[in-house]
Order: sequence, then C-alpha cells, then structure tokens
Amino acid sequence: MGCAMKPGKRLLTIKGIVVDVDQLLRLRASCAPEKCKDHTSCCSVYEVCISRKEMNLITGMIPASAAYANHLKQGRGYENPFEEAGAGEYALDTAEDGTCLFGYRASGGELLCSIHSAALDQGLNPYRVKPFSCTLWPLALSEGESPVLGIQDGVEQFACIRVARKPAKTLSAPVTQTIADCFGGAFLKALEAAIGKL
Repeated sequence: MGCAMKPGKRLLTIKGIVVDVDQLLRLRASCAPEKCKDHTSCCSVYEVCISRKEMNLITGMIPASAAYANHLKQGRGYENPFEEAGAGEYALDTAEDGTCLFGYRASGGELLCSIHSAALDQGLNPYRVKPFSCTLWPLALSEGESPVLGIQDGVEQFACIRVARKPAKTLSAPVTQTIADCFGGAFLKALEAAIGKL
C-alpha cells in the first residue's frame, strides 16, 4: 500500500513526516464492515507488505486468528500466511479471490479481520498487532527519505469512504482517531495546531 492520489498544495512537516493536509482534510471515512458484504473490501484489493517485526507479531496471533479464519488451519498446524515480496520483504498472502488470508466472513456477510477479532478476544489493542498499513488505512505513508502522509490510492471505490472536492477546515473524527492510533496523541495535537494556523 502507498499513497498515489493527486497531491494537495498545502504540506506540513510534523515530527519528520510530511503531511498532505489538503488530502486529509478532504477525507470522510468510517470503517463500516457491514457495507463490505455487497461491495469491494479493502481486505481484497491491496497487497499488504509487512516488516519482520510485524511478521513476528502476526505469527503469534495465528492460532487465535484461526478460530475465525478456519482456512488458516492446515492439519494439526497452520497455513503459512506470508509470501516473499522481495529481498527481505514480506507480504500477507491472499486466497484465490484476492482476499487477505486473515479475512473471514462474519454471520452477517461482512468481511472482517481475524487478527482484529482475535486481539479483541485477548484484550489486546488490535492496532498494535495488525500490520501498520492496515491500521493506517484509508491513510497511507509513502516510502522514501521524506515520507508523506496522505490518502491511499483508490479509496473512492469503497462504500465507507468519501473524498470531498474541497478540504474541510478540520480533520474528520475517523481521521483524527487513525492518526492518534498510528502516530500518537502528540503528533495529532501538533498537526491540528498547525492546521489551525493555516
């Protein structure tokens, strides 16, 4: 996953991360898995690249995740949910239909993340054990010397996402929650203060 939307004109640098303010102020999003049953899901569109540290965390969640995503079970063991994505890089493997191996259909037909569900069962913060790019979605952080925080490419295809033509004056509540979960409260506070001065 990575940002590829048309960049905005206003950029701010917060704690070494360039923030595309115009993109973030245009985003209205709220994860609504119930909308996934009849529409495309983010769990079936993007390749999720992970670090070695994330792979270790996810590996520890496989047994509990398999209680939801039965296809992770393989005999007395578990399916290998990782695939090599280059030299020393890994990605979450997908099923034949392109859905992440950790995805499962709940009783209502919505597509959910088994890592997320298993973490909640264990009293863990799901955003500390899921891949960073999944926690960050629908935002994205580009790679490179000066990473840019913006909107993930292709978000308009999802039923739970709306990207307004013009930026709002403040970040939407789901965007602020995502930023706080991924970068911390101090980062969010600094960003909101900087936006208030624009």
